[in-house]
Amino acid sequence: MCLGTSLSIIKEGNTDLNEYEDLVKANDYYAIQTVGEKLYSFFPGGTSLLAVPFIALADIIFDPFKSTFPGIESYMKNLLSKHGEPIEKLTLAHMYQPIELIIASFFCAATALFVFLTATTKLPLRTALLVVFIFAFCSSSWSVSSRALWQHGPSMLMLSIAIYLMILEGRIKNIAKYSAIPLAIAFIVRPTNAIPIAFLTIYLWVNHRHQIISYLLFALPFAVAFFAFNMAVYGTLLPSYFGIGRAFRLDYFFEALMGNLISPSRGLFIYSPILLLGFVWIIRNFSTLNIKSLPLYMMAIIVTHWLVISSFPHWWAGHSYGPRFFADMIPIFMYFIMLFLIDLNKQLPNKKQMIFAAIAPLLAFSFYVNAKGAYFYAVHEWNVSPNNITTHPERLWDWTDIAFLR
Repeated sequence: MCLGTSLSIIKEGNTDLNEYEDLVKANDYYAIQTVGEKLYSFFPGGTSLLAVPFIALADIIFDPFKSTFPGIESYMKNLLSKHGEPIEKLTLAHMYQPIELIIASFFCAATALFVFLTATTKLPLRTALLVVFIFAFCSSSWSVSSRALWQHGPSMLMLSIAIYLMILEGRIKNIAKYSAIPLAIAFIVRPTNAIPIAFLTIYLWVNHRHQIISYLLFALPFAVAFFAFNMAVYGTLLPSYFGIGRAFRLDYFFEALMGNLISPSRGLFIYSPILLLGFVWIIRNFSTLNIKSLPLYMMAIIVTHWLVISSFPHWWAGHSYGPRFFADMIPIFMYFIMLFLIDLNKQLPNKKQMIFAAIAPLLAFSFYVNAKGAYFYAVHEWNVSPNNITTHPERLWDWTDIAFLR
């Protein structure tokens, strides 16, 4: 109900979904929490807030509920018939799906821009474009984040801006402090972004301590507004989605650690083996890192994120495709791939060509797998056929029935 919240902000100046109660009921109150007599989305409001300008513009151009957009009515009927549902079961998400796809794609495209800008600070243009290609077409940014308005798209965008500002500090003095703004927004979008906030704040303290006060002051208005809103609406500083009890379960922790990396239907290195290049760089350069090294903090972010998402009882991220819970980390993986390519550019031409030839199959396979997720509905049906993954998570380890081979 992300876009429902956006519409409610535009049309009524609030975030409750009471005006859509019939639609909410038709959707079996999925992801809805009740506060008094008010209905609210269970998910964080950051993504809905960032989507407001797009929804406002779409609302001016056409009203999907009146089917004034050319072809929208037939599009929706075809969509519902594909699922075997009658037109009466049309939900808010169904009606706005084309707009949602555009907004999600925008967030990913904007992230790709900042990945490119970051890469060009260290790499020649052609190699920087390779980094962008890997981000845009060989990772979950394509197969997951650009296909629907998850929290991951805005989360990736905010993190990519923060990383760019941190790296730009080498060229423009005192610019790193402005990373507080995208990082603060990132937390409002998705609570796991507390991890990059913590480590990048420590990095700033260690390397640019004179900026830390300004950094905190830039974040303060966002924190005050966020906590004040929560107190006014929910009566608590943090909504239930941010509750610490949702994570840190040890029931499936060790299975999840491996599953998030190598499960045939959720493993990061199964769906994007090209990302292994970043780990090659880490292994080769780990001994050179020290307390002031940005790569050390970036590595700590990825490892801590991996530990946290593995502590979720539903570590496979529900009905999704590939390593969805790792999607937020893709800009940080791109940072390590950038470092790998920097080292590669220092090699002799013949050796460089040999290495490129060796990684080409990883690149091609990563592209293929994520293209399947982006364009083939059958790979998503894997979640419910032959058994629902929610009640049969053992299917996550079935090498004879892999989602991307559907």
